[in-house]
Amino acid sequence: MMKGDKDMEELFSLYEVRACILESEDLGRALRILDEALANYSSLHTDERLEDIRMDYSRMKDFVLRGFRDLQRETLYRQLLRRLFVVVNDIILQSYLHNKTSYMTAAVKCRNMGICNDDIKMRLEGFVQDVAMLSLTPDEQRRQQIYQEHFDWLSRLFDAILISPQWKESQFSFWADILVSPTIDASDASLLTSAIMLSCINIFDVEKFHLLVHIALVSHDETLRQRAMAGMALSLDNGCDCSPLYPEMQEWIDAFTADESRCRQLLEMQMQVVYCFDVDKDTATIRKDIMPGIIKNQNFTIDRNGIHEKEEDSLEDILHGDDFDRRMDEMEKSMKRIRDMQKNGSDIYFGGFSHMKRFAFFYVLSNWFAPFTADHPGLAEASAKLPGGRQLIERISAVSPFCDSDAYSFAFALSSVINQLPESVREMMKNADAMLGPEQPEGMRTQPAYIRLMYLQSLYRFFRLYIHKDDFSNPFDYDSDKRRFFFIHPLLRHTPLRQLAVRLEQFMVKRHRFDLLGDIVDHYAEEPLTLGERRMKALWLEKQGKTDEAADNYQRILKEYPDDKAALAKVAWIDMERGNYTEAADHYRRLCQLKPDDVAYQIRWGICLLWTNKSDEGLQKLYELDFRYPDNTDVRRALAWGLLLQGKAKKAEETYDRLLSSGQDESQDWLNAAYSKWFQGKVSDAVILFKNYKAKENHDIRKAFENDSQLFLIYGVTSCDIHIMLDLIDE
Repeated sequence: MMKGDKDMEELFSLYEVRACILESEDLGRALRILDEALANYSSLHTDERLEDIRMDYSRMKDFVLRGFRDLQRETLYRQLLRRLFVVVNDIILQSYLHNKTSYMTAAVKCRNMGICNDDIKMRLEGFVQDVAMLSLTPDEQRRQQIYQEHFDWLSRLFDAILISPQWKESQFSFWADILVSPTIDASDASLLTSAIMLSCINIFDVEKFHLLVHIALVSHDETLRQRAMAGMALSLDNGCDCSPLYPEMQEWIDAFTADESRCRQLLEMQMQVVYCFDVDKDTATIRKDIMPGIIKNQNFTIDRNGIHEKEEDSLEDILHGDDFDRRMDEMEKSMKRIRDMQKNGSDIYFGGFSHMKRFAFFYVLSNWFAPFTADHPGLAEASAKLPGGRQLIERISAVSPFCDSDAYSFAFALSSVINQLPESVREMMKNADAMLGPEQPEGMRTQPAYIRLMYLQSLYRFFRLYIHKDDFSNPFDYDSDKRRFFFIHPLLRHTPLRQLAVRLEQFMVKRHRFDLLGDIVDHYAEEPLTLGERRMKALWLEKQGKTDEAADNYQRILKEYPDDKAALAKVAWIDMERGNYTEAADHYRRLCQLKPDDVAYQIRWGICLLWTNKSDEGLQKLYELDFRYPDNTDVRRALAWGLLLQGKAKKAEETYDRLLSSGQDESQDWLNAAYSKWFQGKVSDAVILFKNYKAKENHDIRKAFENDSQLFLIYGVTSCDIHIMLDLIDE
């Protein structure tokens, strides 16, 4: 067996133990599986705490065997489960340290670090004091030395947190005090909070999770608070729900969600995470649908002041002025689409910056989570190369709409091509304001939603692009079986977030993420449902093809709200699709009363009547609509179909001919026009139209004939006629 396979088997055995504890709460079986794993894999070492658990459990079984009653037995059993869970997680960490490159590298980096709480506190607070002293006596060499030493130490501390065993309550208390203290640098606190999140996502630690909730609750620094909230949400579930083992988690979540604004931010965050889910789709949209329009109009240049025509194309402008206006309009529309995507939350820069993560800077794990600062030692070389130097780099974070990760990439990319740029550009770079333009509005950059979105984008890049990304559980890799969709975690089911679920469901519908919609509907399915929740449930059932259940839910809405136009329209459509034309006609009649100016409802009312014993009334209605809306092709299309159903193929043919020559035809018009010819005996004309219909979108003619079997009955078309026509079409 190859080493990689053996390593995976080792981890699977440990994950099975963990599942035994969390899902079946079977302490005895968990101990047996763990013993087998320890015996089979030499890289795993037993833990003295494990023997204590075995002995305590043995005594408990002995008490049961001897018939003793113990009112605390259930509590003690759960304590043993918790103790074993801690030990198992530490053994999993031990396995990671042998098998995962990121963990092995981290262990080497902080092997001789020798840190304690007092040392950490002294180093973090001492750095702030050293920087303050620099402002009094500026010394560039001393400044670089201070920052280099501090960032090296901070990177090792980041790694130490990542590979730290399960925390005790005392460690929670220390970090809870220091990370929200005004005596340490806010960027340091943000970076270390990310280390805690990363550690907790990979191997759940209840004290680290508690710390993330605590920081999100009490911190006054918005950047730190948003990082902690993201960490809290993304580490809620790394493939296993730990809340039954730690009921106190519900108390912490209840405290967090007690505030309406925090609930709103969680809702916004889940939406932002969905944009991350969809980054590949958005990138493809830009590459395939938007960029071609920009590239073909490349006689324009784009800079911070807008879109400009290249000077050499001015003669073309004089000769073809209309074409210039058209190209300018196309360019502006393409740029607006990109701006609108960004405004709505789409990650429009991932496609470009995903190719800029191979600089040496990104081989250091902690750098992926570092807040952007010109003081980062990793930028020293770039700063020295760039004509604008430190001032130019400082402007990047104030001006660019990039997340921290991309801001670093931008600085490195700029410095790597500096020698290839024209002298005029290099000269302009000496003036940072001229090069990069004015700062973004301060109000926007300090908004919680903006801060959180930028952080999520940095996280997404790490989990997608880090060279050893497979060492980590990816919270953006949604899998409904593993519930990486934090909004549907069991801990949130009975919180005030329930009241916001329908807004998230509506968002999913707009994004066409019906897979995610179903998860929310199922999670918050407890009766009674609000009107919005009922509507979303009905829509989800409809998308699953469960039309009977969907119709039942729409009917329940109508029972309470008889004039609900959306529900009435859905019921009418479902009845129409089922062939319940009498019921559908009644519904559309009611809709026409509620919305008398909606032509679509009137058309469908008329079509439904055609299939009932009121077919003459239906045809008359369609004639009236054609008179009132002579330019409406949908009305004309419905009238032509009605004439076909009435056996008036000649009149239908005239209408279909006008539709096909209007340039506003649909593929179905070619099929129905062919029918109108065929039913009059114009077989050769019909064959041509049938072939055109088949070729347009590779339609299945046989399936179309099956669907229109009732029409064939009206005109006496036999199975023999159908087979011969199919052969003629296929020739």
